[in-house]
Amino acid sequence: MCIRDSFSVGKDKYLFFARLAGGGNANASEEKIFMNELTALLVARERRQLFVADIVGNIFVYGYDEGKVVSFLHTLKAEEPVPIKVLTTDPGTSMLFAGDAQGNVYIFSLGRSNNAKLYSLMTRIPTTVDICTLS
Repeated sequence: MCIRDSFSVGKDKYLFFARLAGGGNANASEEKIFMNELTALLVARERRQLFVADIVGNIFVYGYDEGKVVSFLHTLKAEEPVPIKVLTTDPGTSMLFAGDAQGNVYIFSLGRSNNAKLYSLMTRIPTTVDICTLS
């Protein structure tokens, strides 16, 4: 039997997560409600982490295991309160790249997967690229 974890965000304040088995039936599902509208989700399976971005530039980092969010690790913040539209990681260098609605790209150092103190903003790169077209 194939079991996989599924996570999703809508254009609202909800993060949904489920543990799926066989024909896509959910064995268990949960949801988490946030204060602001969510704009991006990245599931970093190699790190067992979720990165959830919102409309005011926050990026929430959670650890997960077996389809359940098990721990809040850290909140990363963009320099300006604008929606984060794109999230991606580079597993080889432990960096998170976030693109906002104004065309800025933020690079965060992630450190070790469960050590929240090592998460930090490295730099912001202004661009003229429409970030929404990069995903």
